[in-house]
Amino acid sequence: MKDRFLVFGASGYIGGYLVPFLGEHGVPVRAASRNRAVLEAREWTNVDIVEADALVPDTLEKALVDIDVAFYLVHSMASGKHFGVLDIQAASNFARAAAAAGVQRIVYLGGLVPEEAGLGEHISSRRDTGAVLREGSVPVTEIRSGIIIGPGSAAFEVMRDLALNLPLMLTPRWVRATSPPIALCNVLEYLWVTSITPEAAGKIYEAGGPELVDYTCMMRSLAVQAGKRPPIIIPVPVLTPNLSSYWLALITAVPAPIARALITGLRHSFTADDASLRAIAPQRLLSVDEAIKEAIEQEREHKTLARWTDGNFALRGYRHDNAYYSKCAGGSAIAQT
Repeated sequence: MKDRFLVFGASGYIGGYLVPFLGEHGVPVRAASRNRAVLEAREWTNVDIVEADALVPDTLEKALVDIDVAFYLVHSMASGKHFGVLDIQAASNFARAAAAAGVQRIVYLGGLVPEEAGLGEHISSRRDTGAVLREGSVPVTEIRSGIIIGPGSAAFEVMRDLALNLPLMLTPRWVRATSPPIALCNVLEYLWVTSITPEAAGKIYEAGGPELVDYTCMMRSLAVQAGKRPPIIIPVPVLTPNLSSYWLALITAVPAPIARALITGLRHSFTADDASLRAIAPQRLLSVDEAIKEAIEQEREHKTLARWTDGNFALRGYRHDNAYYSKCAGGSAIAQT
């Protein structure tokens, strides 16, 4: 009998892509979310759907029963201030429930952690969530990923909204921070391979793309790939993370609480030591230009399977029209040229 996989947080961005990705590999998949109706609307075939919330321990048993490998893909970033406390409590609840259910492995997707002080709650919470999961008796595989470039990614949509709609930008200094962005398809492959590799149990891996670039380069590449003139970008020191979050909420589809959490991470420079991960899961890593081109093509062809907003519907007042492109009365995720 094949191992049975649980995608916990299936209504979120990565979960929305991982469920069909696992289905393509022919393994039994269960998808869990706080809102069953959201998952049923996806119309996935051969997927067991359950409603569960890591902050409500009594709901976890039915999600974890008979599961061998559980992908843990939830966070509370949209909850505003002190979301890190919720993340820790959710991870603690999940680790205990997974142990009680006899789960053999937890695979957690976290974020890269820079070697510097003042990380901010977003990065600290992602790091601490992994640590709390490891305190349980179920072996944990943690993948610490760089910024993910793919259709529907929050960071990608922020840069897309800015690059395609503002010819001139006065930006925070974080646009000069560097990181190794990674394509969505590469992240999905890493999650899959590590989940079925015995020696990956109990390990922490760093995942990044083949290039180290800053956000200015990514936004300019995004404009070029979309057939627009690259914006003029002028970093200024007066835009603090707080001010930047409200500015991004006005200019992009990202609400202020999420923008604030993102910026605390974006302002750091990151590197990824991914040699050990590439050794057990070899694959061709897409360049930044290739990843952006693929994401834009999928958006143009309406192949976006999930968005970061899917898991944060309540934050938008349960309105589908509360987004940047609706504000502009455009209706297309890609500006026309």
